[in-house]
Amino acid sequence: MRASLDDLREATRTRERELDLLAYQTREIEAVMPRPGEIDELIAEEARLAHVERLLDAGAVAEAALTGDDASADPLGVAARALDEAAALDPDVGTIADRATAVMAETAELARDVRAYRESLVADPERLHAVRERIAALKALQRKYGETDADVVAYLAEATSSLEELQGADERLAGLADEVEEAEDQVARSAAAMSDVRRRAAPRLAAAIRLELEELGMPGATVEVALDPLEHPGPAGSERVELRFANAPGQAPAPLGKTASGGELSRVMLACRSVMADLDEIPTLVFDEVDAGIGGRAGLAVGRRLARLARGRQVLVVSHLPQIACFADCHVRVTKRRDTAAVEVLDDTGRVAELSRMLAGLEQSSSAVSHAEELLDEASRVKAGG
Repeated sequence: MRASLDDLREATRTRERELDLLAYQTREIEAVMPRPGEIDELIAEEARLAHVERLLDAGAVAEAALTGDDASADPLGVAARALDEAAALDPDVGTIADRATAVMAETAELARDVRAYRESLVADPERLHAVRERIAALKALQRKYGETDADVVAYLAEATSSLEELQGADERLAGLADEVEEAEDQVARSAAAMSDVRRRAAPRLAAAIRLELEELGMPGATVEVALDPLEHPGPAGSERVELRFANAPGQAPAPLGKTASGGELSRVMLACRSVMADLDEIPTLVFDEVDAGIGGRAGLAVGRRLARLARGRQVLVVSHLPQIACFADCHVRVTKRRDTAAVEVLDDTGRVAELSRMLAGLEQSSSAVSHAEELLDEASRVKAGG
């Protein structure tokens, strides 16, 4: 709405010039007010008026030839009368005699039309002058607004519509300004309500994430949910929400993306997902280096939370820590030899052997096997709801 209002205000700066131009154009066309096909009719009339003397002479010659005073000089009449006499003697000549009579009648009709045409021809210099001026006015419009009278009339309709639209711009401008003001009030109210909720929720969210981080092997980590005011409210409200993090006591929290390592990022993300597990519908989560710098009890805590997340969505974890790997529903081993990587889905026996290797570096160590089986039992109990 603001963009539309700005565009309309910008348009008003040039509106007066456009109004003057459109008003002049419409007045100029309306002063002549052509009609489609008019110029063709006028050009024909102008040619007739300009050559009226020659047309009168030609008409007189034609009429004299068709209606000579000396009847004996009328060859058609002589021929028709002769053929009538012949038809009285020879019936076969009747058709020819009828044709001759018809031609004679048509000639008489033609003579009357020529006479009427001659009588319609009047030398009228004033009318000739008016026609030429009208043609000049129509051609002047066509040079500016279109090739034909119809094009000029169409341009007049378009210019009139644009003129009416520009003349109503003030009313639209005032109406749109009122709409923008009303929308700004609504945005301000919504943003204030959201800001209030955020101010109350931010400390609780930060505290919940800190508790999760302690369980995930990051004691002393500090998390803050900062609300940085914006100059103007945006689609996300009146402030930018930023998660700030410090991995040790005494450090000043800074933006998470600038201070946390890869493993810390993964665990903070896991903590956030654990706290807000049901607030989105993201189907797949990927954690890499979530086990960096932890082991033992912290590793089991991370594994339990990953397993809990996996109840409602797909969770992919890249890990070298058996305390995490034991919670997998599907354990995939990736090995690399030279430039080739191999992927293998492990069965129960394979999982025990792989966890043993991850624990002790030995696949056949009885103590490692026992420990691996204990981890799998613990994971099964947790996933079963124990």
